[in-house]
Amino acid sequence: MMIIRIVKSIYKQDPALSVQSVVRRSLPLFHFFFTYSISALIIAYSIITMTEFPVFAVESATAFAIRSSEWEDAPQGLAAEWSTGDWALRNGDIALVIAGEGQPHAGCIIDLAMSRSRHDELVLFAPLMLDVTVETIGVEIDPNGGVARVIVNSHSNDLRIMYRYELRPRWRGVLITTSVENRGVQPASIPTGEIVAGVTDPKVLRDVHIVDSVDPAMRTGYAYAWIAQPGAPVPGERVSIEPEATVSFARFLAPGDSPAYAFGIVNRVLRPEEVGGMTGEALDGNSKPVDGATIRIQVDGQWLNAYPDADGYVMLPMPNGAFDIKAYAPGRPQERDTAVVKYDEYIMNVVWDEPSYIQCALDEPQGEPLIVRLEGLGSTRDPNLGKAFRDIDWTNEACLTGPEFTIPCPPGRYRMTIRTANGAPEWVREVLVEEGMTAIVNEKGIESDR
Repeated sequence: MMIIRIVKSIYKQDPALSVQSVVRRSLPLFHFFFTYSISALIIAYSIITMTEFPVFAVESATAFAIRSSEWEDAPQGLAAEWSTGDWALRNGDIALVIAGEGQPHAGCIIDLAMSRSRHDELVLFAPLMLDVTVETIGVEIDPNGGVARVIVNSHSNDLRIMYRYELRPRWRGVLITTSVENRGVQPASIPTGEIVAGVTDPKVLRDVHIVDSVDPAMRTGYAYAWIAQPGAPVPGERVSIEPEATVSFARFLAPGDSPAYAFGIVNRVLRPEEVGGMTGEALDGNSKPVDGATIRIQVDGQWLNAYPDADGYVMLPMPNGAFDIKAYAPGRPQERDTAVVKYDEYIMNVVWDEPSYIQCALDEPQGEPLIVRLEGLGSTRDPNLGKAFRDIDWTNEACLTGPEFTIPCPPGRYRMTIRTANGAPEWVREVLVEEGMTAIVNEKGIESDR
């Protein structure tokens, strides 16, 4: 299909390019081109230029010291920590902040977000697991090529350490090059690992490190991998440095609106010829987006989360191959599918009926903290209650405030166990949740209602 081929050619020109920005903005252009010929193309060109379509209007990368608390494009969210005195690096797709001299974690990334969402969940990305003293931080900007860098010079005992954070137009991630010079008289051996904080569920798939946001409602994930550069080969877990010698190594770090999306972006940089695309929708019976929906994709035996956007739409780059897919939403049955990605887009559409709930009223003091656990009976699986309803240990356990509560739960038969913080005996009931119904549970018994 012509449209798909043109989109692929754009990707091959720049593997780090955003999937959504290309496809969503390309389709109207191609429609005008084929339908209205040259005159329509001129009109489309004008419109697209104003909307910063990557082929026609590319925003250069820039780097600067943050001198004011008013920064319109700054990363946002509970994890956003930037302040005056820090250093910013941005293009039209992402923005990141490096902590300034004298700040905690000086010289390290403390904020990283996509420009379209600006949600930041990353608290810290330190390129080395060493205690370093930052000496200077500065910027390099190439106005002709639109390249921007933040350069951090530091030391740790006899080691001179430089971090170079580089961003280019249309890059969906930042290239981090670390150079270590040994100025001592003895050989040195250092670990090459990084420090990452503020995120959860770390895993490694196909040499790519992936982390998820603590709160899925933020629709954020990150991925990074070693990438070979001239003079900077991929290192092992440790490197040895002879006196007066210097070693360098580089990573590519990308944010995404989900761990799966960030994983796809990094794979496009590492293996551009082996990556296709995947799209899908998660809607209810009225074609409305389903709040809290999660698409899970199995890659090499591990599951990656993809979060639909506010319209219920998900689009992400994925390596070629066949993948099992699960779709979750609070109170809805689990949906399953298999995706085959081979240089074209696999489309998965999930449509759920009305959600099911458990509504409970207990004879407990108002405001009493409750821990509610649901275990599937028979063929019913343990439910995933969603991050907003659970603690960090169990997906089928909810930390709530009593004596009355309502939680979404997929249809099935469950054993519900409720315990309080005051050490009272556990309250146990078997509950049947019917599809699209609310199971009402109280001291008198259990009933169902719509």
